[in-house]
Amino acid sequence: MRSPEIERIHQRLALSRGGTVTTVGEMRWQIALPEDPDADDSPTLSFQNEVVIEERQLALHCDARLDQYTPAQADVVGAYQSELAAAIQREAAVFATFDDAAHFLVAELGGELEDGTVELAPADEDGEPVFVAEVAVAREPWVSLSTPFIEDVDPEWLLEQNGLLTHVHFEAFEGDVSLATALPLAGLSGQRLVELVEDLFSFRARLLDDLESGGDEDEDADVN
Repeated sequence: MRSPEIERIHQRLALSRGGTVTTVGEMRWQIALPEDPDADDSPTLSFQNEVVIEERQLALHCDARLDQYTPAQADVVGAYQSELAAAIQREAAVFATFDDAAHFLVAELGGELEDGTVELAPADEDGEPVFVAEVAVAREPWVSLSTPFIEDVDPEWLLEQNGLLTHVHFEAFEGDVSLATALPLAGLSGQRLVELVEDLFSFRARLLDDLESGGDEDEDADVN
């Protein structure tokens, strides 16, 4: 596993908590997390993580002085580190076939596999599921992910959003609109697959909010 892959995981987890990550050395990162991500003036917890690989074994070292933290502060760091360790473990998972990827999603995310398609239920009862299936691109196996969007959307708005989005995009087929993405099976890790599922859920919610609020021309719709 390489440094860019581990940094990507650090960055995504910190971003989801309103924090930041800075590279400070070879396989070493400075993490800053707000104690309360919902508060604008929240105090920040700062610590470093170092990843060491010896004889193909990966070890994660953290210098956070948990013994000097309050229980709430320790929980913030502990939750981040726990999710980080799980994500790094998923990053090591690769797939020889789509069936391998499908069974991974069933085991990791509680998906339901039927007729070659995995259905992943949303956490929000108002959301829509993500569907994962195999498609062939020049005879190469790719993994396609999509989630239904609302009907009767202005085509110009969809086109405008597709100009702003990067790794996800809108598709329309016989009047049905969906938010979708796809990557070659050979280029997917378990963690990357989980991230794509999470992105479809989160992008759908954000784009619906933008549509209902009338949009913001200055806002970048890509929120990696």
